[in-house]
Amino acid sequence: MECLAGRDPQSLTEVIALKLGRFIHAEQDVTPMDITSLIEEAIQKDILQHRAHISHQRRAIERVTKLQGRVKCRSSDAENRLDRVLNWHEHSAKYFIKKDKAAVRTMERALEILQDYSFADDMPVPLPDDLSVALHDVLECLKQAGQSHLGRC
Repeated sequence: MECLAGRDPQSLTEVIALKLGRFIHAEQDVTPMDITSLIEEAIQKDILQHRAHISHQRRAIERVTKLQGRVKCRSSDAENRLDRVLNWHEHSAKYFIKKDKAAVRTMERALEILQDYSFADDMPVPLPDDLSVALHDVLECLKQAGQSHLGRC
């Protein structure tokens, strides 16, 4: 496992807090659900998005490299402005890759921390819906009918 000495524990907690906040303020009440799984799923989705962004930025760097080999300044004493623009794009892509990799590491660590917590133990008992109430009533009637039939024998 990598060293986490320089990692800000606050940012790890913020990843979980942001996802939890989405569920707290959501239109739909998710309190009867397994919140831990919902948070994990949301973080995994973000990790996939960051990894896709990293791949996109790497492809951009490859394109910049190809273009840098092709761009020529026609004036021998002029500054190659297009080369500077391409360098800027390359540096920007590398910066975003670095930021996305750091975000992925933080989110992966947040997933590890999340394993130490569970909302499942205190999940409220789900309220019976109409179908289960009707099924319960039918079973009770059958039970009573069976007992009254046995009493006549």
